[in-house]
Amino acid sequence: MNEKWLRWEAMKVPKGEYELIKIEQNFDGVYIILDDEINRIMISFEPCVLAIRASDEGDRWKTIGEVLNENGGDYFVGQPVYIVKDSEFRNWYDRETFNADRNYNHYAIVTRNDVVDILSMVEPEIKIEEI
Repeated sequence: MNEKWLRWEAMKVPKGEYELIKIEQNFDGVYIILDDEINRIMISFEPCVLAIRASDEGDRWKTIGEVLNENGGDYFVGQPVYIVKDSEFRNWYDRETFNADRNYNHYAIVTRNDVVDILSMVEPEIKIEEI
């Protein structure tokens, strides 16, 4: 695998075992809510989302396994937001669209049970609140 999964640490998220609570996509953007029964993390991409896909982590085990082999077995523990370099999802999108010259990134939200991939022209905004 050529992909490089890097922790996106533009904003410190409290370490926790987060679960995906909600994904909402509408005209204004994509909104994702995670929680770990202590903190609620609200991640928003407004408005420039090009593509989104959501999968059960078991359906992404090949990729998850390769990332863990490269970075250690606890790489995804406590940190839900990643930026993916040399992304296969981005390559697929570039092949599918006529607008491949846009400046955008592949972000991945990883929880214990889900993986959400987002191609976005803007960085996510993150809000954290105690439950």
